[in-house]
Amino acid sequence: MRHIRLLFAFLSLLTGVMATEVVYANPPYIDYMFTKVDWPLDSCLKDARNTMKHVGFKEIGSTGNHELVGVKDEYKSVIACIDTNNDDISELTLFIVSGPSHKQAAILNTKQKEYWDTL
Repeated sequence: MRHIRLLFAFLSLLTGVMATEVVYANPPYIDYMFTKVDWPLDSCLKDARNTMKHVGFKEIGSTGNHELVGVKDEYKSVIACIDTNNDDISELTLFIVSGPSHKQAAILNTKQKEYWDTL
């Protein structure tokens, strides 16, 4: 359930759902991937930071204390270290890239996942 809430929070951030006026725009294309992990949240966040940097995303903040947000041109990335047991151990990592082209979002996200798999 936490995964769904994280995804909706990210989508709200990207699409401006919290705006007070109606805005008509094309939605961004979104690509996402998961991977199972089993290491401390601090290590996961460090690897997330290195992964974003390697792919060319500039870190611009976070959506919480377990996620990093980055930007590269018109694309945004979130790498979330998910601690399902609340024991400061990340069991799952979520990669999300959004932008104007699904093909390019998928390429960038695949690069992130491939780099992550080398760590």
